[in-house]
Amino acid sequence: MPYPGRGHINPMMNLCKLLSSRRNHGILVTFVVTEEWLGLIGSETKPDCIRFVTIPNVLPSELGRAADMVSFIEAVLTKIEEPFEGVLDRLEAPADVIVADTCLPWAVDVGRRRNIPVASFWAMPVTVFSMFYHFDLLAQNRHFPVEFPDWDCKSAQRSIPLLAFPIAMDQVAISKLVAEDWKIGWKAKGANGDLVRREEIAELVRKFMDSENVGRKELVERVREIQETCGRAIGKGESSEKNFEAFMKDITK
Repeated sequence: MPYPGRGHINPMMNLCKLLSSRRNHGILVTFVVTEEWLGLIGSETKPDCIRFVTIPNVLPSELGRAADMVSFIEAVLTKIEEPFEGVLDRLEAPADVIVADTCLPWAVDVGRRRNIPVASFWAMPVTVFSMFYHFDLLAQNRHFPVEFPDWDCKSAQRSIPLLAFPIAMDQVAISKLVAEDWKIGWKAKGANGDLVRREEIAELVRKFMDSENVGRKELVERVREIQETCGRAIGKGESSEKNFEAFMKDITK
């Protein structure tokens, strides 16, 4: 059960594809989305052992949800739980495990009521998780925004420099990682406070696309270094695979 947003659905689907690659466990994944989201992603390629199941469109449409994010979040927290339980009731075979986005706290209650283990899936970088987890401590010591050495590899694997334009939530921390800590991209900054004019973005993009630009060359070289680090982390027998195998062992025992 992913949080109904592209930045959450995509990572959840990637996790499900990893789960499906362990066919020796006989895993069948039921991926729950709204009817609207099925229309957006239903044609994408996926393994046969991953099936889509829909719930009604109980949320504001993706086309206009940004105009009233408060109502959207309220609906996510209060209107999905009941139809999700209906999905569980209709499954041909009972669910052995619920994998739910961490931003759907009601999923834990559903699992507890039905005696189904729940795995909480964090779709954002580990740095953002650490920031929320230690928020009281950070506020107490006035360390916010905060640096953490923890980071994840998903953005650097493609060896392409990034242009960051954060708006809210995890985007702010991620843009700091990209531009200041990893140094694999630039952050769009306006001349007048937080307002970034289109002329400023156009100029930044022009520099960003100029392969002869010295700053861009430095970014590309730094991205290659980060990519090598990511490659080692996700390689055969390395930390990423070991952690995933431990997760598989835990949910299939």
